Amino acid sequence: MAGLLAGCQHKQFAERQAAIRVEKLGRTAETWGAAEQSRPSRLDRMARHAAWYFDNQAVEFDRNLRGAGWYLKRDVDRAGYRLPAYGEEALRILYGKPQQIERNAIILFY
Repeated sequence: MAGLLAGCQHKQFAERQAAIRVEKLGRTAETWGAAEQSRPSRLDRMARHAAWYFDNQAVEFDRNLRGAGWYLKRDVDRAGYRLPAYGEEALRILYGKPQQIERNAIILFY
């Protein structure tokens, strides 16, 4: 008798588990269905964002390119203005006794 009751309990447990799985499968199918229904609007929103993003990147690239040109010109002009001072400093470092040459001068002019 106990074996029959235990068998019934296993059957009831198995039926409950099967019902739970069917319910969860139904929820999964509903979730997938809702995701598929919302896909066109999400795709449109993503396309609008991508268009805005790439337009914005083009504007920023142009601005950054002009800024980089300004910095490059400033650095070239500064080197031109400072060149006499660099030459004087090189002569000061290298002029005189070799044993008095600063150690970093060799690295600087190597």
